[in-house]
Amino acid sequence: PVVAIATTGNQLCPGASLQLTATGTKLKSFQWIANGQNSVGDTNKMFIATKAGNYAVAVIDSNGCKAMSSLTNLEMVTKITVKLDSVQNFCGTAFVPVVLKGTPAGGVFTGNGVDNATFDPKLAGVGQHTITYTVTGNLSCLNGEAKQIVIIGSPPTLDLGADRDLRKGSSITLNADL
Repeated sequence: PVVAIATTGNQLCPGASLQLTATGTKLKSFQWIANGQNSVGDTNKMFIATKAGNYAVAVIDSNGCKAMSSLTNLEMVTKITVKLDSVQNFCGTAFVPVVLKGTPAGGVFTGNGVDNATFDPKLAGVGQHTITYTVTGNLSCLNGEAKQIVIIGSPPTLDLGADRDLRKGSSITLNADL
């Protein structure tokens, strides 16, 4: 018989499982092998792997012939930590856009005032804005998100009172109210 192992991938998140399926024609009995050792009691067409390692399946077909699959290697993937570099608060909107940086690379920035990988205070306007950096992987442990709130305050206004005339050589005291 010819036997192969079908699976949806070769990576596992901690605490997750991955289904391995023996594929071939007229297969009758199965013995799963994990890291060179028979997996006790695992004699079905399907096997649920929960650990990293090398997996194979030995089979017997309906004619009594025996065969073994090639090895399928599964690796454990570490959960990612998504980070967004700090963005300062602003006093007013008259600032150049700030380049946004997040890790791991390959994520997407979103939020009011965000254009691609920059935050533009003019585009955002005065107020409180949430910037989000989202990383999407092919496994749940490769997904994550980081958020930061950026505040753009109104610039202060200065009132020096009513206009006054000043003669050459004299002085005047201005009282500023903010």
